[in-house]
This record gives sequence, structure tokens and C-alpha cells, in this order.
Amino acid sequence: EFNNISIKTDTADIAFVLSDDAMCRVVCREKKKESHSVNVQDGTLTVNLVNNKKWYDYIGIHIGAPQITVYLPKASYSSLVIEESTGDVEIPKDFEFRSIDISLSTGDIQCQASASEGIKISASTGDVCVKGISAESLDVTVSTGDVTVSNSTFDGNVTIGLSTGQTYLTDIVCQSLISKGSTGDISLK
Repeated sequence: EFNNISIKTDTADIAFVLSDDAMCRVVCREKKKESHSVNVQDGTLTVNLVNNKKWYDYIGIHIGAPQITVYLPKASYSSLVIEESTGDVEIPKDFEFRSIDISLSTGDIQCQASASEGIKISASTGDVCVKGISAESLDVTVSTGDVTVSNSTFDGNVTIGLSTGQTYLTDIVCQSLISKGSTGDISLK
């Protein structure tokens, strides 16, 4: 039994799927000398990268991106925390969390899961798409990339921080909107 999810990895794409047999499974497609440990401890499902590579293992051509697919037996959980260097994250509308906190260096994020509290997303390079959700608040920070938020309701603030890129907000309900940026356009519909 667990109510929280924590994933810390390096280059894997991460996807969540509602399990059709009420069993939790974590399926990892991994690189050579890089594996993931999967444990449930103190009510938290943890997936952590175990990197056994030496410096010379990084030289050469590597085909196929690693991937983590998490099959979850229920739709509602307390917290979701993802820390990643390079990879894409996809959270479908089948799930709801109390809070969501995603931080990555390079990659795209698609979030269709709602949160009763806040959603915080930060990325250095990549696109962020938040669609069809409800949450207390949304805080998105991206250095380079596009931010798209559509068909969503927030009881509190929506804060978008974008250095270079485009911001598209369509059919949003929120208490207040704060947008900070250096270079790019913002579209409000």
C-alpha cells in the first residue's frame, strides 16, 4: 500500500497508466549498466536510478531511450514528485493527486491530472502542456520552450515564468494570473 509516488531518474521517459487488473507494476526499459530500484517504503512508491556506469561507458552510440511506465491500481494519490535530467513526462487525465511537483532539465511535460492542492512544474528546456485539469494553483517555470494551458480551473493563482518561448492560455479560470518572461509572446483566449 502506498499513497505517495517519488521518481528520481536521469534520461528515462516517464508515463503513467491506470492498471486494468488492480495491480501496481513498474516496467523499466533501461540502458546497459543503468537500472532502477523500485520500493514501497513508509507509504511511498519510490523509483530511483541506479547508475553503475564508468566514465568510458558514456563514449559511443546509444540507441533507444530508456522508459519507465508506472501502472497504478487506483486513480487518486496524495503526492507525485518527479526529478529528472532528460526525458519526457506524461500524466493522463485518469489520475488525481493532492499535489504534483515535477522538475527536469530537458524534456516535454504533458499533465492532464488534477490536484486538490498545487501543481508545480519547472524545466530548463522543453514544452509544458497542461490540459483539462482543476487545481488550487499552478506554477510553471521554463527557461526555453512553450507553455500551453487549456480548459482548466484554478481556485488560486496561475504563475507562468518563461524566459524564451510562447505562452498560450485558453479557457482558463483562476483567481489571478502572473506572467513573467524575457523573450516571446503570450496569447490569452
